[in-house]
Amino acid sequence: MQFLIGSGDGNYNSSAWHLHTGTGDRYFDIPVTFQSPFLAPPAMQVNLSEIDADAGPNLRVEGSAINLTSLGFTLRIHTWGDTKLYSARANWFAFIP
Repeated sequence: MQFLIGSGDGNYNSSAWHLHTGTGDRYFDIPVTFQSPFLAPPAMQVNLSEIDADAGPNLRVEGSAINLTSLGFTLRIHTWGDTKLYSARANWFAFIP
């Protein structure tokens, strides 16, 4: 079995982070290059491990892997509605069974 693990995060100190302002669909993308390329695109698991959000009535946030290839992927932190997200961290696990 081939596998790699890692994490990525973002917060309001980044000029590209806009998840704490506005409403509607918003996201922050983190490009990830695998240390060792896979022979084929791997299976992925993404888990949120830290969230700093406003104390509003609803919390809407997800972490996902998009644009997956054998060389890497984009780790996306996504929110929508009126959620105000100040920072988030996601852990990922890529593997070929």
